[in-house]
Amino acid sequence: MEHNYDTIDLYDLVRKIFQFLLRTWKAALPVLLLTACGTAAFIRLSYTPLYESRATFAVTKEMNGEENYLYNKDAADELSVSFESNLYSDVMQDAMKADLGTETLPASIVASRVGTTNLFTVAAQSEDPEAAEKVVQVFLDNYARVFRAALMEISLEMIESPEAASVCNTPDYLRAETWACGGVLMAYAVLAGAYAFFRRTITEEEEVRESLRTGCLGTLPYVKAAERKKGTAAPLITRDSSRNFEMKEAVAAVRRRLEKEKERSGTCTYLLAGASEGEGVSTAAANLALSLAYRGWKTALVDLNLRKPAQLKRIPIKKDTELQNVMQVEGTAFLAERTALSGRLTVYGIQEPADRAAKILGSPMIRRFLEGMKERYDFLVIDSPPLLSYADGQTLAKLADAAIFVLREDHLSVGKLVDAMEMLNESAPAVLGGVMNGSKIHVSRYGYGYGYGYSYGYKYRYGYGYRKRYGYGSRGEKSKDRDSDKVKKRKGEKSDETEKNL
Repeated sequence: MEHNYDTIDLYDLVRKIFQFLLRTWKAALPVLLLTACGTAAFIRLSYTPLYESRATFAVTKEMNGEENYLYNKDAADELSVSFESNLYSDVMQDAMKADLGTETLPASIVASRVGTTNLFTVAAQSEDPEAAEKVVQVFLDNYARVFRAALMEISLEMIESPEAASVCNTPDYLRAETWACGGVLMAYAVLAGAYAFFRRTITEEEEVRESLRTGCLGTLPYVKAAERKKGTAAPLITRDSSRNFEMKEAVAAVRRRLEKEKERSGTCTYLLAGASEGEGVSTAAANLALSLAYRGWKTALVDLNLRKPAQLKRIPIKKDTELQNVMQVEGTAFLAERTALSGRLTVYGIQEPADRAAKILGSPMIRRFLEGMKERYDFLVIDSPPLLSYADGQTLAKLADAAIFVLREDHLSVGKLVDAMEMLNESAPAVLGGVMNGSKIHVSRYGYGYGYGYSYGYKYRYGYGYRKRYGYGSRGEKSKDRDSDKVKKRKGEKSDETEKNL
């Protein structure tokens, strides 16, 4: 089914937003901390104390020689109608300025009624405490005199005399920090939504098939930083079944696909290529070669990423073993080592980046070198440089029997991945499929291979070789493996059963 980018998959959008938040929440915490500290510092530096003086008076009205609450309330209602307009009128303002002897009032003044009672409060605020007290007193002195006609029988009775001015604007750091951090979180959520909406990446196996027009051979799990070794993107698998179990089973699923392809067509030389740096091509190539070697296949891992060689440093060698110089091309020495992890694996490569990488890879010596190794090894796994960065990957793709496209989950845009895939299709004799690396989703949902939960076909109902719920690795496949074990036992070779969990 074609992927229609004109429609919005809400589930997919929410999932991508959630993934973005999971990946970036550690970076968001320092931002929130800096926001809180910055807000507190700004408030502290910009803070100026504001002083307030306040007075309270009651409105009374005498009717028929008597005074009661009802009359007082009626008087307060009458006064509240004109109170604000009287307070800010030119007549009142001029009278207060004349008494103070200033051209402007040195404090702001506010008067308000206390609920529905006959009480009114007058408050003056200023940066000068004496000015606040004076403005309140001047207001009380002039209000009854200036508006005597408006008051009629109404009189003002002082309840609380103007009090000494006190600070009224103590900084509320917590509230300010809450608002600031809330704004940052809102912006963060908007950014996550925009990121998920506009950035098209591949996060599901089905998207590999739909966008890149190729099958997904397997999904390699994301490895936490605490489990990584220095200088590597992910740890290497070992024979010990208790270590790196998820990675081992994920690589084994890809390895079984290569074994089936060799049985079907005789393909033995595979180029692993990615679109850019950070896709995990070198780690995937090393682990795939190790998985083949643990299985009993005589395997060669050839590091032809001459601009950034890593395999000779990545895989440990046997003690007291010297690197063997196998050939010289354009002044660059290609070395070989027998690994300490498996006697069935030999690693070929260079130790330092080559200056003339393109010329070396285009040399006939490289072609003859690879052709010669096909007769000596069961499998050749070639590590190559990024397709979008150099033309080396396309040069090497022509020398392999088939290519495997490695991509990291939610790393590059679909457009860049499609461009790289087209380059690989144009150069390689065949593209076996894609391997999605660094997955945080599939590992927790699905198992790997037969005997370990469900395969990838569980969700999308398609597999590799068997289109059933249980996907690749059905009972029929198990029986074939048992038959091959019996044949190997008769030939004196290690059976698959003895190689269990490798």
